[in-house]
Amino acid sequence: MTLGITRSSGDIVAEVEMSRTNFAGSFLLVEGASDSKFFRRYVGDDFTELVICSGKLPAVEAIDALNSRNFAGALAVVDDDFDAVIGVPAAVNLLKTDTHDLETLVLSSSALEYVLREKGDPTRIARFEDGAGTSVVDALIERASVFGRLRFLNDGPMSFRAEMDKAFRTWKFFDAATWKLNDDALRLAYANAIGVSESDLDRLLGSIPQMPIWNLVHGHDALVILTIGLKQVLGACQCSEADLSSWLRLAYSKAEFDKTSLYASMVQWESSSVTFKLFG
Repeated sequence: MTLGITRSSGDIVAEVEMSRTNFAGSFLLVEGASDSKFFRRYVGDDFTELVICSGKLPAVEAIDALNSRNFAGALAVVDDDFDAVIGVPAAVNLLKTDTHDLETLVLSSSALEYVLREKGDPTRIARFEDGAGTSVVDALIERASVFGRLRFLNDGPMSFRAEMDKAFRTWKFFDAATWKLNDDALRLAYANAIGVSESDLDRLLGSIPQMPIWNLVHGHDALVILTIGLKQVLGACQCSEADLSSWLRLAYSKAEFDKTSLYASMVQWESSSVTFKLFG
């Protein structure tokens, strides 16, 4: 995922069409650099060129434009975000992640446990789990889902459009020494930002439809929250979100990717063509 849009769909289409002059293979359009790193492990270098679109919107608009030009051999893969819950219809040559985004696709796998064992401290983790009465994974989900529900209000059908990634940066509402979220402060700040009372906000939050937890949780929120926990409560790892994202990608196995609906859809796209390949 990419948080800002720095390219136009026209730029992307022009890049793809220009590349076609000397590349006969498939073009896989993705949102950002981290997505490109993820897919580079699985697609074939010789027959798939990755195109970084710097955002979901330009990726979607670019594949739509390529479709309208009858351009063959281009596929876009973007984050689902809340599209499955809202009921956004499918589109030609456009696939979406099983979970909220690629980060949560990896976090929902055994890769998370591997990274916790490698980068966390077993004694601190055991102490936390004994005291909290829950696993680190469940505690991470609980904390990240608070932000996820606010994001649904913000980015879903109600579209309040507060500046979530600026005014509500995840670390602002955490005590690093205890890995506790100040839920009350977060809710109050959001209620003030969208101009509703706390009771009205509670009512809005109560109206959010049920969905799988990894479709609610936003990957970047979960990664930042986990880095906060690993600094003191769960270990002594002074890692960044980028570090953690990289470790998780490396721990994520092809066998787990092969089980996803996204992989099955990519294979189906590949098998529908005798010319264009993704995996070989």
